[in-house]
Parts: sequence; structure tokens; C-alpha cells
Amino acid sequence: MKKILGIVVLGMLMSWNANATYTAIGFVTCGSVITADKNNNKTVRYQVSDWVKGYITGRNYPNKQKPSKDIDADSLFYKVLNYCKKNPLKDTASAAETIYEVLK
Repeated sequence: MKKILGIVVLGMLMSWNANATYTAIGFVTCGSVITADKNNNKTVRYQVSDWVKGYITGRNYPNKQKPSKDIDADSLFYKVLNYCKKNPLKDTASAAETIYEVLK
């Protein structure tokens, strides 16, 4: 009986696929980013750039890696803003993923 249980458990472990999926929380819609820029809302500007910094840090943490380039808050915001102007129906999570791919 113990052998059968061991075989079943071993079989389940071997068939378990490791998916590297994640759920981004706290993101902002691109429409909100564009509106914040038009209204010169500095609070949203810093929230967006800080959120993207946190996203990049979170993506790098498991691998103990750093981005190949450091990027300041203003540059991050404008990169997100440009992404949002081209993709107004997306959000900052999608923009952050694009930025992350460029920086790694």
C-alpha cells in the first residue's frame, strides 16, 4: 500500500507543470495615465513610475537579477505615457511588461 501511495505521489509530482504566471495588482488604465498627464497630475505621475519600478523589482527578485540599465522616474513615466498613447485600451501592467523586456 505504501508503495502504491508513493508511486501515485511521485507520478503527480512528475506531471505537475510549473507555470510562471502572475497577477498584477494596482495597475492603472492607460486612459487614466493620459488624463493625468493632460491635467499635469504629479501624484499620478509618481505613482505610475513607482508602480513600474516595483513591477520590475518583483519580476527580477526570483532570479536575483538587476535590469541592465537603471532608469529614473520621469523616464519611466514618459515611457509608460508613450506606450499608453499608442495603446489607449491597455494598462500600466502591459506597459511595465514591455519596459521590463527592454531593460532585461
